[in-house]
Amino acid sequence: MQKSEAFRELQKTKEDIASLKNQLNHLNEQKENFFKKKESLKKEILALIKEAKTKKTSKEKSQQSIKEIKDQRDIYNKEVQSLIKEIKIINKEKEKIIKKYRIQTNLSQLKEEIQRLELKIETEAPSFEQEKKLMKQINSLKKQAKEFATFQGIFDKANELSEKINSAKEKAQQYHNQLLGINENNKESLIEMMNASEKIANLKKQQEEAFKKFLEYKNQFSAVNAQLKEKLKHLHALKDALNSLENTEKEKREKKKQDILEEKARAVEEKLMKRQKLTTEDLIAFQEEA
Repeated sequence: MQKSEAFRELQKTKEDIASLKNQLNHLNEQKENFFKKKESLKKEILALIKEAKTKKTSKEKSQQSIKEIKDQRDIYNKEVQSLIKEIKIINKEKEKIIKKYRIQTNLSQLKEEIQRLELKIETEAPSFEQEKKLMKQINSLKKQAKEFATFQGIFDKANELSEKINSAKEKAQQYHNQLLGINENNKESLIEMMNASEKIANLKKQQEEAFKKFLEYKNQFSAVNAQLKEKLKHLHALKDALNSLENTEKEKREKKKQDILEEKARAVEEKLMKRQKLTTEDLIAFQEEA
């Protein structure tokens, strides 16, 4: 290979190497960007999965809580049903008493009316006829009160059962309201889990695409890097070849110079032998040969 040809090849190889390095930088940048994107999506997916698992665990706990609350609600509902059956029997007895004795009021009202009439006699000083009439009313009311007192236990029992029914209904409703609240929360959690599941699927798809791109750029990077290594080897070979050419040329120049000096030295020696006059050039040539 000629030296000029070697220089041209060296220059072209350097340009190719520079181009390949630029390609490598670009490919590496793209490769790393897609790798970072893949890892970022992976972290986001793991966070969503963790959140979904937490919601699932919470839902499982709420299911247990729902069972316990339903059991409590059912206990009070059964209590209400039992109390209603009992109060129906009491109310039938109560209705029979009211109908039989024509009771139109309760014991406390009777007592209040008796006290009112007695106070009227004491404070208003009614006439004999008026007092007689008032006393007749008072005695009639006292008789009703005495009869009413005989059946007061049934009325009290009816009132007690009514209060128990209202209390049991209120507690059953409280547990029912808790169930409604939990079910509403579970409904919202289910929607959130469905949305998270859909988001995870989309993110996984993006992650797969990012990983696919990463592999594409990685393969391209490896291919260009292999080309660069070959070019660098070629560059070193060219440099070695040029160095060899330069060393050969240098040796030729040195040999040629040495041949010239030896020739001049022989000429000087010949002049000396013939006792001829030496020129300045002859002296310089003789000194260099020495």
